[in-house]
Amino acid sequence: MGNDSTSETTEEFYQCVIENLGNPKVVACYLGHNVGVSAGLTSGQIDLIHENDADVLLIHNGFNDATGYDNGVNEAKEAIDLANELGAPDGVAIFADIEPTYPVDAAFIEGWYDEIKASNFEPGIYSVFDSGSDLVNTF
Repeated sequence: MGNDSTSETTEEFYQCVIENLGNPKVVACYLGHNVGVSAGLTSGQIDLIHENDADVLLIHNGFNDATGYDNGVNEAKEAIDLANELGAPDGVAIFADIEPTYPVDAAFIEGWYDEIKASNFEPGIYSVFDSGSDLVNTF
């Protein structure tokens, strides 16, 4: 089981998840604070998640336009910087959050992939992969 929340992962929040849904094996968290959207992941939250025997899935959601190669590269650079600030270990995947309403093209995905792959991390896409969606058709 996994958990994805845009809220800060506090001890109280984590216990609520465990009591209502069970103990997650993976907790998806967002890199950087995105005002009005998501609380940024902190090293304290990472410690809490690891103390509860769960892994952290890193998601970058600091954008709402997934078009253009240079844009993909720039978003990847920001995500890499944020992951490095948290001390994320080599080989961890960083997922670009491409919401169903975002414009998306192959160039963005290629830029994201190329930049993350050239770093010490692995690239991923986090989204809703509905059949016929712009993202699925582009991917």
